[in-house]
Amino acid sequence: MAENAEILQITTKDFFDKYFDVLMSIAGRTNTELLPENISSFEMLDNRYLLKIRRADTLVYCTGKAFSDCQNKTKKPYKTILVDCYLNDMTNLEVAKKVGYSRSRFGTLKQDALAEFTQRFNYWIQNQKFSPLVRAKKAICESR
Repeated sequence: MAENAEILQITTKDFFDKYFDVLMSIAGRTNTELLPENISSFEMLDNRYLLKIRRADTLVYCTGKAFSDCQNKTKKPYKTILVDCYLNDMTNLEVAKKVGYSRSRFGTLKQDALAEFTQRFNYWIQNQKFSPLVRAKKAICESR
């Protein structure tokens, strides 16, 4: 890639709302493969696959690794929030009840979870030498 190539910067909200499902489809992956308990078994696609498919697969893998690396403490249940919202397709209300927080407090926690995800996703993108093609950035207002 040319040194002056632009980095695609997308908000984490847009990533999940517009691109995540498309990338999963292109890579031929299922949500189950990205669950934290399964990510260590994830096998990257080899060179027999088209570059577009391998790139989608790499982004999907980085997403799974970022989910897996997020904190999951009582006061910071970020992994649970992200996995349930984006892999298990639960609503915000369902996840808020599951983690035991009010709707307003859950909104703040989800913002914090997305911020942590963004940092970890960008780390894994760089780790996979996929940079500078794409970089996630946190939006001021995230919701789903």
